[in-house]
Amino acid sequence: MNKFIGISAICLAAACTSQQGFNKSSPPSSNQTDTIQNPTIERQSPTNFTYLWDGETFDGWQFVDGSQATTDRWIIEGSTLKSIKSDTKREKDSQSIFTDKSYSNFELMFDFKVADGANSGVKYLSKLGEKSLPEYQIVFAQPDKPSSNTGLGAFFAIASPQYQHAQGRDARQSNSEWQNGKIVVKDKIIQHWLNGVKIIEINRCSPEFNAQVASSMFKEENNFGKRASGKIMLQYNDGGVDFRNIKIKDHGGASKAENICTQ
Repeated sequence: MNKFIGISAICLAAACTSQQGFNKSSPPSSNQTDTIQNPTIERQSPTNFTYLWDGETFDGWQFVDGSQATTDRWIIEGSTLKSIKSDTKREKDSQSIFTDKSYSNFELMFDFKVADGANSGVKYLSKLGEKSLPEYQIVFAQPDKPSSNTGLGAFFAIASPQYQHAQGRDARQSNSEWQNGKIVVKDKIIQHWLNGVKIIEINRCSPEFNAQVASSMFKEENNFGKRASGKIMLQYNDGGVDFRNIKIKDHGGASKAENICTQ
């Protein structure tokens, strides 16, 4: 934790100045780093952010069948949401949890910690029952291996993250520490951030994105990643990933079309 705080302070001084409103090229606000420093959930949301998880209950969250989320495969411990181990593979889909509300243009921030060998993700623009969704990959980081589209912070199976900060530091922190993720959706543009560093930016209506999808496991999925709005989902994938400080800034402005690229 102390190592990260020191690095975060340098990042804030040099490159992480907060800005007003949405700017697709701007780094996260200083509130994102404050979230990492705080060992428990913040009780006051940063400006214009709303907590998706209250730190105490499952209010506002549901399973894929529409029923309210419970503590079956998730436990709440010290303002931390923990996914617990299961030996039943079929539970992966049924135990993932979704927000009650849907979002279109937003900034989503969350802290996470990954156990050795664990694998999860934050999916977004989702529809209940739909399995092929845009995903911020959460996986045990392996800094000695090259970046891949299944690595930490990747747009799963589509785009590989660029971990190197402009000053040369690697965005990935120790797996034993809390890390911070951020997903930004602004119309056609999607960004993934990791610990204050933008690691992915993609135009989901571009020929490049279409080519990436066509060569991926989602090639048979019509209009993959192009849904204009949808729910936020925390993936249950055999446990071992903890979350806290899950909050969102809702920019609204939903497209009238279901497909963002047809408006």
